[in-house]
Amino acid sequence: MRLLLDTATLIYAVEAPEKLSKRASAALRNPGNVLELSTISLSEIAIKQSLGKLKVTAAIVRHAQALSEKISVVTPDEKFRLYGGLKITW
Repeated sequence: MRLLLDTATLIYAVEAPEKLSKRASAALRNPGNVLELSTISLSEIAIKQSLGKLKVTAAIVRHAQALSEKISVVTPDEKFRLYGGLKITW
């Protein structure tokens, strides 16, 4: 399954995996899942990296668009539920 990770989810996975829900953690560890990031997350990551608040390697960063490609977003952010047709994994 393809999963689109919210920026917060990527940060949790890298810096504080204990903050992930059990379901999200299992989804991220599943080798059958393809983990991706949106292009917006790339900007957020660049800003956080430039401020020294995040240490993410280029190998972790991937891109996709959840709505257009119909892939699940892995996020704790309740605001994502406002988008009709968007599948959330948390």
